[in-house]
Amino acid sequence: MDGINLIPQEIKPKANVLKTANLLKKIAITESIFLLVFAIIVFGSIFILSSRLKDSHSKDDKLRSEIKALEQTEQRLMLVKDRLGKIENIYSWDDASQEVLIAEGVVNTLPEGVVLRSAVLKETQVNLTIEVVNSESFSNLLSSLVNSGKYKTIKIESLDFDPEKGYIIELAISI
Repeated sequence: MDGINLIPQEIKPKANVLKTANLLKKIAITESIFLLVFAIIVFGSIFILSSRLKDSHSKDDKLRSEIKALEQTEQRLMLVKDRLGKIENIYSWDDASQEVLIAEGVVNTLPEGVVLRSAVLKETQVNLTIEVVNSESFSNLLSSLVNSGKYKTIKIESLDFDPEKGYIIELAISI
């Protein structure tokens, strides 16, 4: 019974139409496979590239934090280097002890109501910044420095008055 065909021969498609239909089916299947493979490659590439991008962002953040830490370390090292340079400069003076003695002598002769704010040692002199509560203490300070006879020059670099602190005096003293 397999050989019996009940469809009339006129309705049966022609051989060239069947060949074209089969060819189009094969082309459609092949193109579908290529499209599927292409989609897999594209999505795989997107996934791989996004993971690489995340890794590079994390490395970038890590490097930025390391750079900031190194900048802070460099800044500290520069401060230490500057301090060491100043210390070497003081040690290189032939008679640095003389300037230290000047500062020590002034500090020892400070009358009551006089506060030493800062002392800067230079090669030829000592610069002092002093706060004095009132003019009487200022007068006592200057008279004690002049009457000691230890100092070659006593120069008043600046004299300021602040109602809250009193007189702020900068002195340059040399032997």
